[in-house]
Amino acid sequence: MCQKFGSKEKCRPCAPGLFADGNGMCRECARGGFYQDEIGSKNCKNCSNGNFVKDGGGFSALDCTTCPDGTDHSRHAGFRACFCKMNYSRIDRFGLCKLCLHEGLNCTNDFKSLLPGYYWNWSFTGMNVSLYSSFVTNLLTLNDSYNPSTTRYDLKIPRVFKCPRPKSCRNSYSYTPTGINGNCLKGYRGWLCSKCQKTFYSVLNYCAPCQQKWWIISEMIITMSAFLLITILVIWKNTKTRQKDKRLFVDKLSSRMKIFLGFYQVVGDLYESVNVVSWTGPLRYVGKLISFVSLNLLKMIIRPQCLNSHLLLDPIIRFKIAVIFPIGIIVVPANIYLICKVYLQCCKKTTNAGTMVKLDKIKSKLLTYVVLILFITYQPTCDAIFEIYPGACDTFVVDREGNITISLLRADYDVNCKSIAHYQTEAYIATVLYVIAYPLILLILLRKYCRKLTEKKIIKESNNDDCCSNSLSANEITPLFSGHQATCRTIPSCLKFLTENYKEQFWFWEILELGRKVGQTMLITLLGWEDALTKLFTIGTSVLFLSLHVKYSPMKIPFEQHLQLFSLIAIFLNILVAAVPVAVQYQATLSTLLILLDVGIVLAVAGMSYL
Repeated sequence: MCQKFGSKEKCRPCAPGLFADGNGMCRECARGGFYQDEIGSKNCKNCSNGNFVKDGGGFSALDCTTCPDGTDHSRHAGFRACFCKMNYSRIDRFGLCKLCLHEGLNCTNDFKSLLPGYYWNWSFTGMNVSLYSSFVTNLLTLNDSYNPSTTRYDLKIPRVFKCPRPKSCRNSYSYTPTGINGNCLKGYRGWLCSKCQKTFYSVLNYCAPCQQKWWIISEMIITMSAFLLITILVIWKNTKTRQKDKRLFVDKLSSRMKIFLGFYQVVGDLYESVNVVSWTGPLRYVGKLISFVSLNLLKMIIRPQCLNSHLLLDPIIRFKIAVIFPIGIIVVPANIYLICKVYLQCCKKTTNAGTMVKLDKIKSKLLTYVVLILFITYQPTCDAIFEIYPGACDTFVVDREGNITISLLRADYDVNCKSIAHYQTEAYIATVLYVIAYPLILLILLRKYCRKLTEKKIIKESNNDDCCSNSLSANEITPLFSGHQATCRTIPSCLKFLTENYKEQFWFWEILELGRKVGQTMLITLLGWEDALTKLFTIGTSVLFLSLHVKYSPMKIPFEQHLQLFSLIAIFLNILVAAVPVAVQYQATLSTLLILLDVGIVLAVAGMSYL
């Protein structure tokens, strides 16, 4: 080391533990695997592999101590307390390394980073991603130019969660200091990368880019035109059938549409909750078809959020609609009936008998519309109610110590369950007044017109009064309730679509189908597909109803009986594939087969309904 004293310069050799830096200064040997036991040296000596000097300035080989646990003792320590072993990480450059036990972590560079398909969140108390990024920068500095103030990270590191759709959590640069947070695939955002960005819309958990507004409006016009055309076709076909056949075309159509809805409402909910099929390549576009036929028009065709981001229907808005809609469906026709009644009684000069006949016709049509609309929308309405139940919330422990938890709504991870407690109370009330009451009222009304009698009484009355439009043949299959059969009075037109396609002794079967659909989708919504009870119940229900249909054959028309069996088998296979892990090499083939099976039901319903 040299120093100037006036015009003279005096030099002296560097002491042990120091080395000359070439600029006339003596510097202390860096912390890590270095020491110097001689004087006047220009560099430091290396400690043997697996040893280091913790505080630096080592002036003897004896100052080199064994590197901490979890480090690689077969390598030179470098400017740290040895490098970590494979799959080990540290929070102190000169501290020990710990095994990375948690799934989803990449620990190849002494620090923890995210693997693709996983997610963590640093926004909670006691965590600081900026400080951790500085620490990562420190670890990635392999010489002695690192910042000595960032050699340690003392705060919490968040837990890692697997993303429901792994490809959404891209984490392209998570191994760099600026990418520690991880990143979502383009179009995705939010917790677990499960939400769509503003210019994207959701289809079966995929975020598809919004088309231009003119294209969306064109789709809406085409859809409405197609619906109008189908309505005209049904009316024309129904009029034509009325002249030839006792069974109207609209009855055939409604019967097969019930099978269609019963299948796709269950499968649609299943596809929304779990990745049953591998939606890659062309199958992504098939996913849009599945979403369409599962009555999810707002996501597929109308896409309100693509027209305006404020039109996105979150679970709370859907719940409000689900509560108000049935009330409106009942109140509006009731008011229409009252207006018609006042008009006919006050403004039309008709007899009381004529007025009553017209009012009866109006009431019959209005009741038919009410019951039919409530029936079609029953499943989506129930889903909207169930998805804000407390059981439909996912609880996440976000720190490794288990001190910080967060409860988010499974249907929308942007919603904190603590903020919707009053809506959850209303959901219980809606369950009693609608989810339970609607099928119960239908069952009571059907029971009123389809009363059970003992077998002897049936035989006795059948000789005197042919009260059923379709009498039971001698070789009919034994009814579900042994020892009893059913006889039907004239069923009101508003209830006919519920029993028209069933044998008389199975007048209650459509109510059982409602229970099946709600039961299967309820547990998927409340508990999630990963819950063992959900898998057990949905598989068990599918097997039970499949067995009942095989044993009792409740439908009058053989084709419809076979179509229902086909749909139940398809539901069972979809649920089974979702429940049982499938090897990667078989996923594409199995996905294609499932899609063909599902679309086959659409073609069967569409083709045979027209014939």
